[in-house]
Amino acid sequence: MSSLGKERVDAMQWLTHYPTVRDLLARVREMMAMLTDPALAFPHGEIYDLREALSRIRIEGLFMDEAELFSLRKMLDYAGQLERFFASLDKVKYPLLSQESGDGWLNSLESRVESRESRI
Repeated sequence: MSSLGKERVDAMQWLTHYPTVRDLLARVREMMAMLTDPALAFPHGEIYDLREALSRIRIEGLFMDEAELFSLRKMLDYAGQLERFFASLDKVKYPLLSQESGDGWLNSLESRVESRESRI
């Protein structure tokens, strides 16, 4: 598990509000059905902890190094795969998970990163 995953687990709290628990369990059941559906190929990728690099580039004149930029590009590519995967789900069979796709903002961000990569 990554450092990001460990921090998310550590921050988890017990839920006692029944409607919230019921809704989250419905999502889990749907996710389990989706992951075991032989007709679907869930995308696999890597997640990197780039918080330090991202906070560093907030300062004008500082930049990511090549490895950090490559990691960011790989994560954006994976996020795009996930967004397209969830957008393509059968909305009747997977109504909760099909809502997870975004509004395409990721494609715009990926294009901007690609244009910056081509300048390196």
